[in-house]
Amino acid sequence: MALKDNPVVGQLMKQGEERIAKLATQLLASEKFVQVVQIAVQRALTAKGFLDKNLKLVLAAMNLPSTGDIRALNERLDDLERLLGELEDRIDSVLDKDAADPEARA
Repeated sequence: MALKDNPVVGQLMKQGEERIAKLATQLLASEKFVQVVQIAVQRALTAKGFLDKNLKLVLAAMNLPSTGDIRALNERLDDLERLLGELEDRIDSVLDKDAADPEARA
């Protein structure tokens, strides 16, 4: 018999879920808690901004590409692949036309 199939465990889990839901509701109803969470999120985002900025400076000092540089290179590579595909299609079309019309070569 699996542990989750045990009726006692199931009842305990249900009670635990109800208590957690009640606690979460009480916390979210508290204006002070919401303010603390907002401040924490704001500080975390500010810290991330500083980290990103400083990491970019360090990478530049070490002459390494940033994620933005790599994204830009990937976009350029995608464009080149598209252009090469179009060029290949044009060449194939010219070769097919030339093979279909042997008098044009003479």
